Amino acid sequence: MVVNLDNYLETLKEDLEPADLESFLALAKNTSGGWQGAKGRKKVFMFLDALRDSGIINMFQSVDFLHSGSRWLIKYLDLHHPELLEDVDEYEDTSLEIERKENMQYLIDNADSVRDVIIGVVLAKTKGDDSLERATSQMRPSAGEMVKLWMQVK
Repeated sequence: MVVNLDNYLETLKEDLEPADLESFLALAKNTSGGWQGAKGRKKVFMFLDALRDSGIINMFQSVDFLHSGSRWLIKYLDLHHPELLEDVDEYEDTSLEIERKENMQYLIDNADSVRDVIIGVVLAKTKGDDSLERATSQMRPSAGEMVKLWMQVK
């Protein structure tokens, strides 16, 4: 997929207030390796949009959902919203219940690839110079930067 960077930057200028543009660019520069490109950003933004639409959390809690992967998400749902892990029953479920379950399935299916985007950001930041423990400690802060960026655009 080829992205016209000039067009993308113009769209950002239209979407953001001038005062917010500078802080947005600083955040984007800090997350440039691994998700600054359109494919990574789109995947993360779509995931965050689906997470918001699910209504299972306050979006200030979304950081952990970006870097934890599908196994963690399934455990979270099993503990807090077990009904969303049940199979869709087209005869018994309402259209809203079906939509929520399908949204959950999308989140589960994409949680690992979103986590991989976070890993890409961390690896780009550390440039392979840091220890595994240091790189692991950067997962949550990197996810937090992405959520801030998403919130600024939204």
